[in-house]
Amino acid sequence: MTRPILTALGALLLACRPPASAPPGPCTGALADLAWLAGDWEHTTSQATQVERWTVPEGTMMLGSGHVVRAGRTEFFEFMRVEARADGLVLVAQPAGGPGVEFRRTRCAAGEVEFANPAHDFPRVIDYRRTVDGALVVRIEGRGTDGGTTGSETTMRPRRGPR
Repeated sequence: MTRPILTALGALLLACRPPASAPPGPCTGALADLAWLAGDWEHTTSQATQVERWTVPEGTMMLGSGHVVRAGRTEFFEFMRVEARADGLVLVAQPAGGPGVEFRRTRCAAGEVEFANPAHDFPRVIDYRRTVDGALVVRIEGRGTDGGTTGSETTMRPRRGPR
């Protein structure tokens, strides 16, 4: 008798748990529109693991961090935040813990947001997009060493298990 009750209770708890991050909704330009970005994201290859974490939107900002690990050593890290300001959303990136570089929101749609800083060398554009299968695609682009545009696109998946 106890086992069916525990099984039903377990199923109910699983059904009621919140998703890892909210599904994308329409973009109004508010910080809450970026709730779909919240969570732990990971991209792993045979050479390195890239991790990015975002908190849920609270108050006037979301906090983020990222790092790349190669051969058991942290190769790169970055602190980030998205601030809701009177003139719009601003992504502030601090690579290697250095001074903040501001990128203003230039475009948003359901499940996608783009930030840009045309005066910065690299990157000039940072774009986050949720895919239908729940992945997070991060695209960066900027000025290359030859003066042209260069960039990369990384598909990250929700990170599983305790870390």
